[in-house]
Amino acid sequence: MTAPQANAKTVQYRRTHNLLLGTRLLSQRGAPSPFTLILDSLEQSSTPLVEEYISRAKLLRVNIIYLSFTTLRPPKDVTKIIKGRGKSLEALQREIAAATTPASGGQSESIKVQNIVIIDSLNHLVSISSEGAGLKMGLSSFLVSILEPSVTIIATYHTDIPRISATTHNAYNPDPTELLKYLCTTLITVYSPSHIFAQKRALDKSLPPPSFGLDEGIEGSLTSLGSNTGWCETCGINEKSRGLIYELEHRRMSGRGVSEWFFLLCHAPSKKSKERLILLEDHPAYNPTIVESPSGNGSGGAVEDSNLTFSLGLTAKQKSDREGVVLPYFDAQSEEGGTGGRILYVPGREDDWDDEEDEI
Repeated sequence: MTAPQANAKTVQYRRTHNLLLGTRLLSQRGAPSPFTLILDSLEQSSTPLVEEYISRAKLLRVNIIYLSFTTLRPPKDVTKIIKGRGKSLEALQREIAAATTPASGGQSESIKVQNIVIIDSLNHLVSISSEGAGLKMGLSSFLVSILEPSVTIIATYHTDIPRISATTHNAYNPDPTELLKYLCTTLITVYSPSHIFAQKRALDKSLPPPSFGLDEGIEGSLTSLGSNTGWCETCGINEKSRGLIYELEHRRMSGRGVSEWFFLLCHAPSKKSKERLILLEDHPAYNPTIVESPSGNGSGGAVEDSNLTFSLGLTAKQKSDREGVVLPYFDAQSEEGGTGGRILYVPGREDDWDDEEDEI
């Protein structure tokens, strides 16, 4: 996936509406998305994004159920941990139903989600559902059985793990990956910031964007330099950055889709604002036209001219000469009353006067 191009015409609208939508989806206020599917790879893990979901859900006092297939140490602040390896879909459905908190009628309408089910890897569920036709419950039936008005699902699917197809494959059955993309209401694809910035710099120079990871086609190479490193100027040398870039595709109830690129920062940009989510175009490493003013406030549109061979500013003499120029309309307004709109014009030697055409 190549880096998206910056669009300065709609950035103000997207900064107001899409950024608010991205914040709501991270906080899960008002049940904006019942099923969120996260696609990650070896180049960028979805762990920082899942931890952000958990930290925001903890502030809302939401019951967090973590369904673990590959995680050895589940993240903190999790209410219930369910080991899913070696269990059938029916057994997992019963354990999740027993761990969820039923909806209470006295809760505020602004917070409807009381349970968040986080699945660390959907690859195992996909392999179970594709074993054969003798299963009582399929993948779609399992996900639908979990969803309730007070439950939302956040699941991760690893795209770099090869899927082993069943021996008796039905050609009319849809692909499990495409089925998950169809069922989800929010689709998130995470990317490495170092790779996206490298592709953006190449596109700015009209060069082909570089490839990373398995797309490089290098034998024996699985990951590239810059994978899972993040991008943060405030992190120390020994501190691992947790920032990442992700592409969001949200489907509203009306059927209208919203697509946007976000950058999840490691730390808050300032002490006044604790929000760590910004648009990708608002990051200085992605959009070089964004520079910091001396007062500390972002100018948002200033152009840095330090690398130019000429100066775009004016000298003191040029400024004084510009201020000393008397424009023609000042002479017309100097007289008191009556001739405020008169145009002063002195005919030149080459000008000819035609009574019919030039008569006013």
